[in-house]
This record gives sequence, structure tokens and C-alpha cells, in this order.
Amino acid sequence: MNRYILLAVSLAVIAVSCGRSSEKATVSKVTPAVTVIDKGFSKYIAAYTTGVIPAGSVIQVVFTPEFAAAIDRGKSQNLFTFTPSLKGKTEWADDLTLIFRPSKPLAGGTEYGATLNLGRLGDVEERLRFFPMNFRTIEKNFTVTVN
Repeated sequence: MNRYILLAVSLAVIAVSCGRSSEKATVSKVTPAVTVIDKGFSKYIAAYTTGVIPAGSVIQVVFTPEFAAAIDRGKSQNLFTFTPSLKGKTEWADDLTLIFRPSKPLAGGTEYGATLNLGRLGDVEERLRFFPMNFRTIEKNFTVTVN
């Protein structure tokens, strides 16, 4: 019992002391939202755009070969929804890869949420009809000093 109390007190001291710093933080204070992805999507999706990306990027979803073989490629419009809203074109890069090409570069330093309607592409489990994605664009933040 004493061990657990000592452990709890130690963790509390570490947590409180780690939060204090007299130096300026060099890491951005903005933390992107984390979307928890259901493991069931691994039957359909092998890879996708996530994390921090350049403003000129396309958004990609790579499907598993099994799911890609059964996809209705005729339905490539209105598959993605974005927050904030994006205009662009959805197209197939190859047999496995669906891309969304924004009509103009993404805004720098912006967090985007996206949803892919998997149910429009093929037969999927009801709970996995909509695949959530999130990503953030690199913030354009630099200084040039000329001596």
C-alpha cells in the first residue's frame, strides 16, 4: 500500500515540475486534434494523408488490393468533405490510390478535417462507411535578415 502512495506522490511531483519552465518554448503551442481511427478500416485502407503536410500537397488514400479490386471507379465525385471547405478534383492516381487535388494551394498553418465516404466506393461495414482524416499544413513562418 505504501508503494502505491509513494508512486502516486512521485508522479504528481513530476507532473507539476514538468509544467514549469523559465525558458521560452521553441515548439509551437498549437497541437492538432487527434482523430482515433477504428482498426476495422485496415480492411479497406492501407495508407492515407495525415500529420503535417506542405500547402501544395494532394490528399491521398491508398486502398488495400482486396478492396480496390471491388471499388466502383465510376463514382469519384463527392467522395470527400473537408472542414474548412475545399474545392478541387478527385481522381485515381493508380489502381490503389485515390487523390483529391485542391484547386488552389491549402492555407498555411491550418488544420483540416476530412471525411471519405467509403460507402459510395464499395460494400463496407455500416460503422465504417465514413473514414475520418485530419491533417495540418506547414505554417509559413520565417525571417530573412540581411546584414
